[in-house]
Amino acid sequence: MSNTTTNLSVLLNAPFPYTAYGVNYEGQSYVSIQWIVDRLNEVVGPLNWRHEFFDVNENMEDFSVELLGRLSIWDTDKQTWMDRVNYGNDSATRSSFSH
Repeated sequence: MSNTTTNLSVLLNAPFPYTAYGVNYEGQSYVSIQWIVDRLNEVVGPLNWRHEFFDVNENMEDFSVELLGRLSIWDTDKQTWMDRVNYGNDSATRSSFSH
């Protein structure tokens, strides 16, 4: 791994401040998307990354969703996109939609 790639990894994986974290209805902690977008913009620049969902499966019977997403970061040295594919899922109960 090059020194530039190592530095990029360190910068992207730096801890977030305490205020960036939240807790969902299941008690699991998360970092809000705005903090992640801000981190990517700060470290690699707003025009040097992109994210896309390419496989989304919704199940309205149990209010769940499964998806595959691709995060791409532009490698200026190699003049190419570096990609990482992630799987995610989430489900919600009927009561969480009530107001």
